[in-house]
Amino acid sequence: MHDPPTPLVSVIIPAFNSERFIARAIDSVLAQDWPAIEVIVVDDGSSDGTGDIARRYGEPVRCLRQPNRGPAAARNLGLGEARGEFVAFLDSDDVYLPGRLRRGLAPMLGDEQVVLTWSYCLARHGDGRGEIHGLRAERGRIFPALVFMPATMHTPGVTCRRRLLEQAGGFHEDLRAFEDHDLWRRLAELGRVVAIEEPLAVVHLRPDSLSAGADYQRIETACRQIVEAALARRPELYGPHRDTILADMWYFLGRRRYAALQMGEARGCFVRALRHRFHPVVLYTLLKSYLPHYLLLKLRRFRLRREADRYHKPLDL
Repeated sequence: MHDPPTPLVSVIIPAFNSERFIARAIDSVLAQDWPAIEVIVVDDGSSDGTGDIARRYGEPVRCLRQPNRGPAAARNLGLGEARGEFVAFLDSDDVYLPGRLRRGLAPMLGDEQVVLTWSYCLARHGDGRGEIHGLRAERGRIFPALVFMPATMHTPGVTCRRRLLEQAGGFHEDLRAFEDHDLWRRLAELGRVVAIEEPLAVVHLRPDSLSAGADYQRIETACRQIVEAALARRPELYGPHRDTILADMWYFLGRRRYAALQMGEARGCFVRALRHRFHPVVLYTLLKSYLPHYLLLKLRRFRLRREADRYHKPLDL
């Protein structure tokens, strides 16, 4: 009796002017212990040597090129060319940790109802600080996850079934932020989502990751678009929970401002969340926002260190 064939996994890497990092990303995929992998690098109009570096690998790495249109369009191009039964994603400046693909695939191989898995990630800031993202994704959730997926659900930790990605319509290229979370929500409407509670990738956070100034309006606009689209797409599913969804959205936006120490704007978001649905944690966070910045930073560093110790993971990868 023969063993079933090992399903092919397509790993899609959008890349723009990434010649400093792209080899590191590709190498981390090729070092995985999964035997059937194709790597699709989508050069999103780079003006440096990104594409040349990717093409030097030969099989199983393929390099596609398009005019600069952003990561959503690049991922969609990669999806259109993917041959794998499963698809995983990686950003060009991030890396997979050992066992990433095997662990991400395991829940789907045993259960056809699982449409998507996501793992925790080690997040590294530009100043060298590190933290585990995903650890509090559900534990810290105060409203039901009706529309917004966990904020720390990073794309390099996500694995999906290709046929369902196509059924869901791929990434919406008109969204200017959270286009990945919007797709994960549409996938979640088709089956079960499984969280893998260990870090399986390292993500490098750019200085603009915590929105500041002009970026915040872009993020708020995208969140509103995602909510409006969900309510229109599945009114029977989301309509009865409209106030809870809007409270979750404003709390989510407020937490981003809070993390960036933009306390005035954060308070405005928390007040709007409370108007839609009261929750004591929102009120507590609103009151906590009046603490001095130096004390908030001390509390944050203490929390991050406790989380790192819990997982015994190096945060300087």
